[in-house]
Amino acid sequence: MTFSTSLLAACFLSSCGQGEKELEVPEDLPESFAINSEVEKTYSENLKVIRESLPAERYVDMSFLPEDGDYSAPEEKGPSYELTVGLPWIFNDQHAPLYIAQALGYFEDEGLIVDLREGGPGRNPLALLAGGSVDIAISSSGNAIVRLAASATGADVVAIAAMNRGSGYSWLAMDEDTPKEQRSDKVLTPADFYGATVGIQEGADMAMTFFLENFPYLKDKVKFTRAGFTPDLLVVGTIDFYAAMYENQPRLIEGQGFKNWTAFRFSDYGLTDFANVHTVSREMAETQGPVLRRYLRAVGRAVQLMLDDPKQAAEITKGYSTTTQLTIEQILRRFDLQRSMIEASPGMPILYAPLDTWDRIASQLYTYEQIEF
Repeated sequence: MTFSTSLLAACFLSSCGQGEKELEVPEDLPESFAINSEVEKTYSENLKVIRESLPAERYVDMSFLPEDGDYSAPEEKGPSYELTVGLPWIFNDQHAPLYIAQALGYFEDEGLIVDLREGGPGRNPLALLAGGSVDIAISSSGNAIVRLAASATGADVVAIAAMNRGSGYSWLAMDEDTPKEQRSDKVLTPADFYGATVGIQEGADMAMTFFLENFPYLKDKVKFTRAGFTPDLLVVGTIDFYAAMYENQPRLIEGQGFKNWTAFRFSDYGLTDFANVHTVSREMAETQGPVLRRYLRAVGRAVQLMLDDPKQAAEITKGYSTTTQLTIEQILRRFDLQRSMIEASPGMPILYAPLDTWDRIASQLYTYEQIEF
């Protein structure tokens, strides 16, 4: 069973939102968000389909990571090996661990000569991986890996690590009850979305459907419109919510002098993903295991440095982020916002992406008709 996304055509810009700021919030509206049990039941049912037809073991292999989470320097350098790594976006602070590993000689300690290839429009690292132009592709989203695995014509790739565990996808709002120079501690409720306008970007269909299916009492009370890559419309009040990545756009709002933002984080309600996923061809996974272990040890060591000494990490990152004009403060703010998604947890070292979470991602994609068999 899947949920149809056809309702989105009707929702967009019109019938799923009345756009009236003076709507009276009904007294029986829930005081907090609660996941629709029928939706969760559907995920569970579809999870069985996924584990039969597309289990994570087919396209994910975390065995190249150290079991004990020890990313310390090797005792001796491995044999020389050249690697080309395709980044998902332009040279900015999203890829900080790779710059750190390059600048501090972590790759060199492993005997690796690493060439970082900038991504951006028209330079999809997964496409470059499929075409043999790069050895390792870093994808901004784990969803893309699952889609490839589910596609009859997709490339045969294997995910070997993920820096961010849990989706940063959020709908940001300004807390008008908090002075702009103070951070907000407001917890959003359904009432905050009643009659609201949400500015979203391309590719948000699944998030929109997830929201409307789980909180059906808002289905005809929320209006969706297109928004750009910056939160300017939110800051000036043209829209009430802005779809963003939690680790990125909030610092842009703060850069304009507004600290009083708050967020509806989709990961808090079960819509999850991985970010900055390191992926290789199946052939490389099967033939170059020692090289991949050395590569991931260097990356993991760099991630640990970023967590332990963010100031040094930020200074290195600023020097490599040549395509963007980032300040040390902006970089440090990203590190702070994404820390909880990166840090190790009991039994799960940094960079480890659990198979059961991959299966849930696939189940959600199947539920919302993003993949099929």
